Amino acid sequence: MQLWRNAGLYTRLLLPILLLILSVNVVQGYLILEYAKSDAQVNYQEELHEMQRDLVPALAEQAVIGDVGAISRLLQSQVRERADLGWVQWQHQLNLLQVIDLGSRTALLAPAWFVRLLAIPAPEIAAPIMLGGEYYGVLRLRITPVPVMNKIWRRFLDWGKIFSGFIVAVFLLINLILRSNLAAIRQLSVAVKRFRAGNYSVRVPASGSHETRGMASAFNGMAAELEALLQSLEESNSTQSEQLHFNQQLLAALPIPLYFKDTDGVCLGVNTAWENLYGFSTDEIVGHSVQDVFPILPGFAAHHLKMDAELFQHPGRQTYEITIPAANGILRDVIYYKATYTNVEGSVAGLIGAIVDITERKQAQAALQAEKERALVTLASIGDAVITTDLDGRVESLNGVAQQLTGWSVSAAQGLPLEAVFNILNEDTRQPATNFISSAALGNASTVLANLILMGRDGKECSIECSVAPIRNPEGTLFGCVLVFRDVSEKRHLLSQITWQASHDALTKLPNRVLLGDRFKQAIASAQRHQQLLAVCLLDLDGFKPVNDYYGHELGDRLLIELAGRLSSALRGEDTVARLGGDEFVLLLSGLNDIHEIGLAMQRILAKVAEPYLLDGQPIQVSASIGVAVYSQDEIDPDTLLRHADQAMYQAKQAGRSRYHFFDTNQDHQAQSQQHQLNRIRRALQQGELRLYYQPKVDMRRGQVVGMEALLRWHHPERGVIGPLDFLPLVEQTDLIVDIGEWVLHEALRQMAQWAEIGVNWVISVNIAAHHYERPDFLARLEHILADHPTVSPSLLELEILESAALGDIIYVRNLITACHALGVTFALDDFGTGYSSLTYLKRLPADVLKIDQSFVLGMLDDQADLALVKAVISLAAVFNRTVIAEGMETAEHGMLLMQLGCDLAQGYGIARPMPASDVVAWSQQYRPAPLWAEWADITLDDNDFPLLVAQYDHQKWVKQVIGSSEGQCMLSFSELKDHHSCRFGLWYDGHGSTHYGHLPEFSGLEALHASVHDIGPKIVRLNSAGQFAAAKALEPGLLVMQEEMRLQLASLQRAVAKLRLETQSE
Repeated sequence: MQLWRNAGLYTRLLLPILLLILSVNVVQGYLILEYAKSDAQVNYQEELHEMQRDLVPALAEQAVIGDVGAISRLLQSQVRERADLGWVQWQHQLNLLQVIDLGSRTALLAPAWFVRLLAIPAPEIAAPIMLGGEYYGVLRLRITPVPVMNKIWRRFLDWGKIFSGFIVAVFLLINLILRSNLAAIRQLSVAVKRFRAGNYSVRVPASGSHETRGMASAFNGMAAELEALLQSLEESNSTQSEQLHFNQQLLAALPIPLYFKDTDGVCLGVNTAWENLYGFSTDEIVGHSVQDVFPILPGFAAHHLKMDAELFQHPGRQTYEITIPAANGILRDVIYYKATYTNVEGSVAGLIGAIVDITERKQAQAALQAEKERALVTLASIGDAVITTDLDGRVESLNGVAQQLTGWSVSAAQGLPLEAVFNILNEDTRQPATNFISSAALGNASTVLANLILMGRDGKECSIECSVAPIRNPEGTLFGCVLVFRDVSEKRHLLSQITWQASHDALTKLPNRVLLGDRFKQAIASAQRHQQLLAVCLLDLDGFKPVNDYYGHELGDRLLIELAGRLSSALRGEDTVARLGGDEFVLLLSGLNDIHEIGLAMQRILAKVAEPYLLDGQPIQVSASIGVAVYSQDEIDPDTLLRHADQAMYQAKQAGRSRYHFFDTNQDHQAQSQQHQLNRIRRALQQGELRLYYQPKVDMRRGQVVGMEALLRWHHPERGVIGPLDFLPLVEQTDLIVDIGEWVLHEALRQMAQWAEIGVNWVISVNIAAHHYERPDFLARLEHILADHPTVSPSLLELEILESAALGDIIYVRNLITACHALGVTFALDDFGTGYSSLTYLKRLPADVLKIDQSFVLGMLDDQADLALVKAVISLAAVFNRTVIAEGMETAEHGMLLMQLGCDLAQGYGIARPMPASDVVAWSQQYRPAPLWAEWADITLDDNDFPLLVAQYDHQKWVKQVIGSSEGQCMLSFSELKDHHSCRFGLWYDGHGSTHYGHLPEFSGLEALHASVHDIGPKIVRLNSAGQFAAAKALEPGLLVMQEEMRLQLASLQRAVAKLRLETQSE
């Protein structure tokens, strides 16, 4: 519809005429096609009937005689002769069917749409063949519509050509008529457009019909009048346009955002600064109100409307501060300056507004305030005291620390001269130093001052360090100073203490080794200067370690403190007493004339030391051994004198307690002999005389070899194989033990690599001396050694250290073990239980393995205390989740008891002696565990059954004492011997055993056996007491048989108990 309204006159006339002509011809063409279609269908029916009349008689004749070939030729001739015959078919019974379907032989010329439009069907007729009343089949004929369609299509094309020519002729004729009449209207339209475009001199020529000439004349008159009027207006507005242009440029050039509104709140104009501020163009704001421009900020718009209303009610000026949504959604802080303006009649016509952006100024103010607050918080929180002054040296501020040190509050100190608040003295001269500080503060550079004393308001003094600096503004103008100072009283006291502690022993307050070296030089110089003797005495307490172990380290330290006091009081002022460490002291006795005088001094000192010490009400007695080396103008250094005194002290200890001994040359010869032995051991290492033997470690419960311990042997060319206890003690405190230890590590790792090549991967343990692992580079050296054997996993290496050595510096050892764990190496505490470790020490030492000392293992079959100690170590290992292994496992019975106690790993002569590496693999292949262990492979007793094991060995001990009565070794009382309820086993049987195992049949069988043992035992003791040893000896086999029966019955009870425990746990 819109297109029709927009169409011109030419289009409105031409289009309907053409559509009308086109419609008439389309209807005509349709009627032509329908007629041709109807005519074709009628012709088809006539043709089919005609062919039927011709073919039926002929077919009947041939069908009667059954000449199918003749029928086929007849049908084929019909198809050839008739072009429009599509197919013909004769059928008579199934076996005589003859069909000829040749299809259409004429090509279809009409397109598919035309065929669908005509929709001429292919007519078909079927006629029975009858002759003499007999049925000879049926004849079917079908006509193809292709020839007729082609004929109609050609006629349609001819008609289309005629129709197209007709349309073109009509179009040209109408176009000619319309164009000749519409040319004047088109000229008028063009003239109107040019006039509207500003061509006011345009005119239209008068032509065409009477109507068109009248329109041209009217237009020309109107155009002339308007042209004259516009020229007059242009001349009158020229001056105003120039003024307006100037005003617009002026507004655009102003950096302050400006806008204009009328009294309805509609914006009349803005300048460029306003557009930049808000992000709107002039076209977007002019003609709109604030609600239109900021619809999503109703609060912002309402505030402006309210302020505008107040201004219009009270014309004049208005100022207010507000936060606005500037360009890109950024909030800006601005000040609005508004004023009303009037029209020529003097009425208020609107308002003019100017906007000043104060965002940066407010941010600067906020930053300055925040900086000031941070400075105040910083000054209040820092540990230093801070005072600021003005240019005249008057106090402006103090932070909290300054208030504490000076005793002045901020309110009391403000405005006072600096000297009144900050009263300081020179530490050396005790003279006021404030003037000096003030002059430095008002100078051009900062000054650091020390050695000052601050006098507080309350008179309290403290040592301070102070720095003073001028305060200047960015232009460099001085307007005050700042003083930063701190209390260093504690620091100076601590420095003094450190200086003192560096040269004194912290416990006894005596000179230490550092100060002793200085005193030594002074004493030697004095002896040389006065030609006198100098006695260098090394004192070591006798029996101090037992006291320390029994009473504790705290009391031991108090003993050393009192000893130091006694030694100091026993010496003269020119003498020196120093503590080297532990219970070793050095005494330097100067100004002596002969040996006899030195001896008297030694007796006096020994007597003083030997006096009883009363500590916590406990009288404690200790003595001392003193070695004395005398300096008598020989060329000898202090270290040699101390070494001589140490050798002499050793001789004094060898001679007994509370003695002194003078150094002589024989002692030096002995030391040289020891050095010779050290050199021989070093040569043995260098010449390859050291060997590693390996002692197996086995899991008795599984019957498997789980590892080896590498043990050192010396293949001496003259003395044969020497065990480690015969030569290692000589080198344990020397650096040679480090070389030997590293050789052992290399050799063990080399052997492990060889075994790994044949598929043997045992954990090998290596003993490391304390002097070795205490070296600072131990860890780095170990890492280097492991790197030299890359085919060996570090997890297969286990380092063994003595428990007692580990307790020497538990923190260092703990850190060392942790670092070795990081490398993959594990740690074992050797001889565990022989040291003085506590549960706390065990908790702090992250060792992987605890090795029960062999002395406990060897004695546990006979000594109840050793048995309890072994059980305690096993329990500790379980609690702290450590692996436990027993050393010194000598017999299968030892192994069985260890398994019962919960220790499955063991090593000792009961398994194998240490052997060369070449024999290890063969031994492991033929190793078989003790048969007795197999009985306990699946049985484990818990801690509640430990008294059962103790009772078993109490009974064995009772039998041994009875048999030993022949040699007077029976220590049993009469009741323990005679009454089977009074011995230790009987007490267990009637008490703990009856309570826990009385319901088991294996337990009840023990009563009769135990009573029988007590029947024969007293007889043996009585016969031995009467001297009838042969008769007593004759009874011993029977006692031993009963003991074995008791052992077997107890073993049955233990298995029953273990089975019961296992069943209880599974439930």
